[in-house]
Amino acid sequence: MKLWNIACIWLICCHIVRADERPNILICISDDQSWAHTGANGDPVVRTPAFDRVAREGLRFVHSFCDAPTCGPSRSAILTGQPIWRLEEAGNIHSTLPAKFATYTGELQKAGYKTGYTGKGWSPGKLSPGGRSENPAGTPYAKRNLQPPFKAIRNTDYAGNFDDFLDAVEKEAPFCFWLGTSEPHRAYENGSGKRTGKDPAKVIVPSIFPDNTIVRSDNPGLLR
Repeated sequence: MKLWNIACIWLICCHIVRADERPNILICISDDQSWAHTGANGDPVVRTPAFDRVAREGLRFVHSFCDAPTCGPSRSAILTGQPIWRLEEAGNIHSTLPAKFATYTGELQKAGYKTGYTGKGWSPGKLSPGGRSENPAGTPYAKRNLQPPFKAIRNTDYAGNFDDFLDAVEKEAPFCFWLGTSEPHRAYENGSGKRTGKDPAKVIVPSIFPDNTIVRSDNPGLLR
């Protein structure tokens, strides 16, 4: 999935029983994760067993490309289903997402879905200049935190916040939840890859980086 040069995306539809029933939807985005850094895509060092299972049991798109090599516009495109050149200001990072553009989360809300997110939703930028008062990813769930194992990475307890969201969903109501992780998008910390048990000798160094001990001991860093 060459789309993942900006964000690794998982879309999981749960509890689909009949075509006329509304599925629950979980969309997971890993910020700044290269498409190659997953077990399913052949990385010999990074361990992604949950994602590998989704790829194995679902669909894996191997000829997908991102027309916005930057994060904010990519999220705007995902939320609206529109190419970035149609989204006006939203085609730029640190901008806004004009309210006149419908989002899939908004349409699901109209259909009776409970929507929410944890971690990184639509961002970076400011929503109020575009006429929005709430993050289009949904209602934020961010009360629970964990002690991060490394510097300059998010302390969000994703699973705990998802539990809080599920507790708020009314019985039998369908839901759509956005999980925005950002661990790959973090500051450099010397030796972080080695500290997670990775063998630097097995790391595949992208051609844009020098192949040396410093790069190998960090790249692909915190990805497990």
